[in-house]
Amino acid sequence: MHILVLNVGSSSIKFQLVDTDEAAIAQARDRRLARGQIERIGGEAIVSFEATGRAPLKSTAAIRDHAAAVEHLIAWITSTESGVPLTSTAQIEAVGHRVVHGGERFTHSVRIDDDVWRALEDLIELAPLHNPHNLRGVTAARAVLGPGIPQVAVFDTAFHHS
Repeated sequence: MHILVLNVGSSSIKFQLVDTDEAAIAQARDRRLARGQIERIGGEAIVSFEATGRAPLKSTAAIRDHAAAVEHLIAWITSTESGVPLTSTAQIEAVGHRVVHGGERFTHSVRIDDDVWRALEDLIELAPLHNPHNLRGVTAARAVLGPGIPQVAVFDTAFHHS
């Protein structure tokens, strides 16, 4: 299973692409296929990508918003030049999102549906510098990959809850 992990900020996206399954999870042996970041979204962005076993790539690109950034990184992941063993967006089976604040309601990771989305919007005031951008990542991934791809929010506050 290929999982795209996104950490979205106000003008940046950090990502990893992980290959895993139940056995790999049980043995903590997930395989990172690629990672990188796009900084300065909204203008001439700085793009840093690295596929496992390949030399890191650094470039610039005009990237207007988070949706364009997600589109750019997925285009790279699925290109033959990347060296990542994916050839289509259909091979990305889920997206995980770092979300800073889950309030009292979200003490564990949760699949994002419309109700969770609305609840996360209601929590923006708890982390106004982070949660709006985290939600932009959800919107961007949905726009690029389609609404059928499962997306999961993983909360910083859940980690610290216990």
